[in-house]
Amino acid sequence: MTTRVIQWATGAIGRVALRHVIDSPELELVGLKVHNPSKVGRDAGDIVRRGTTGVLGTDDIEEILALDADVVLHLPLNGESPDQHTDDLDRLLRSGKNVITTVGSTYPGAVDRTRAARLEAAARAGGVTLFGTGMNPGFLGERLGVLLTGMCTQVNSLSVQETYDCTPVTSPGFIYDLCGFGVSEEEYWNASDGRRSFFSSLFGETLGYLIDTLQMPVDRIQEEHRAVVADQEVQTAAGAIPAGTVRGVVWQWHAMTGTERTITVRMVWFCGEPEDGWKDGWQIRIDGAPRVHMDLEWLDPIGLPERSKAVQFATAGPVVRAIPEVLAAKPGILVPPTWGTYRGTGAPDLSTLLPIGG
Repeated sequence: MTTRVIQWATGAIGRVALRHVIDSPELELVGLKVHNPSKVGRDAGDIVRRGTTGVLGTDDIEEILALDADVVLHLPLNGESPDQHTDDLDRLLRSGKNVITTVGSTYPGAVDRTRAARLEAAARAGGVTLFGTGMNPGFLGERLGVLLTGMCTQVNSLSVQETYDCTPVTSPGFIYDLCGFGVSEEEYWNASDGRRSFFSSLFGETLGYLIDTLQMPVDRIQEEHRAVVADQEVQTAAGAIPAGTVRGVVWQWHAMTGTERTITVRMVWFCGEPEDGWKDGWQIRIDGAPRVHMDLEWLDPIGLPERSKAVQFATAGPVVRAIPEVLAAKPGILVPPTWGTYRGTGAPDLSTLLPIGG
């Protein structure tokens, strides 16, 4: 039997997932949700340079909800608020479709228990499962970072960092709209309320998962974000970033024990020259016995005709790989199991750690 799949969104990562679905004999594409009006009515195969599938793009959620499908690969753009996608997820789950999403729900109870309860109830009502994943969040900290603690007799601190050189990205929408680069630092932060709220929710789930799983004795959460301003014009594949405007940003959240950083989740996006210590890829650092350093480098595949980049494959990979596990899971919100990890002296109730608890 084949698994009937709906692909939700066909951005850079969505196209990687869509090609996988079309190419896989065990998967059957039965629906395609698109955002761009130019893709409405186009065959899915045409959108990703594959043969005709007979599945046409639609921007009508009612058409998607009416389809008979086993799972929805939900890969929309990041939101401007933590709840931007909640209504869609609720409706998809209640329609009896399993959902794998890249916009949160990795550990939703850590940041908003009301939202988590709503999605849990929707999944149980539909008899299906919700799973949040992707590379970061979803894989780097929650799976790789936790896995590496299994070789430690003592963990004093853990940090996970994503470093993404955006210079080669050709999309102006990504550089100027999603990243927000090319404006003054004051304009950047004035326009970042929604972005800050969304990222705090998204990566707050990762932080909460690490605190709970490793049972680290944390007493508060501390945010520490900063913008990187270009001292000269920066040329990117999408256009120029003028001197004196933001060319990069460091988003970071620390779980503190007293004055010490016990867990850090950090995301660095930049254009132009890297600062000292920035290396494209993902880094995990554990201070303990032993100390553990892992640098995970992404490399573009060789021999594939499509122009997708390594980071896009790495983000879509955990989504498509999760399909069998999600289908086999009990109804509700799926959290990846762990085994043999480091366990500290005890984590606090996450609801006391605003903004992580809510």
